[in-house]
Amino acid sequence: MSMQPKVVSLETHPAHGGVNGRVKAQKLLETFKNQSTQYARTLMQQMFDSADDRLFEMAEKADNNTDQSV
Repeated sequence: MSMQPKVVSLETHPAHGGVNGRVKAQKLLETFKNQSTQYARTLMQQMFDSADDRLFEMAEKADNNTDQSV
């Protein structure tokens, strides 16, 4: 009869990943968060730059100072 243990800890089992798998997942999520945040910042900066340009163009085309100030 075999004397191999029947209970295996998942923390150290190579197929499960255990703590190492969680650390890798956290690093992956952190990298994704950083990259997506940077991408969103870039897009928002482009949006605000475009809005600024468009509002300036509209102000230049205004008929009077009151409309231009608005």
